[in-house]
Amino acid sequence: YDSEMTAFMTAFEPKNVIFGHIYESGRRDTALWRREHAEYIGDCIRAARPGTNTFVLPAGETIKL
Repeated sequence: YDSEMTAFMTAFEPKNVIFGHIYESGRRDTALWRREHAEYIGDCIRAARPGTNTFVLPAGETIKL
């Protein structure tokens, strides 16, 4: 799963990858990404494609893209 997620997120050679939470009414809290998981996948992305910036947004935080 981790290698598939890394391959998917690096397929278009992004400069930045932003991890955020998408709350869905049908999902339990345990089904949402945790910060630790997002940081781990970020490490995998940077190992596969050095120079890629990864950011993990706290729940509820928003940014302008």
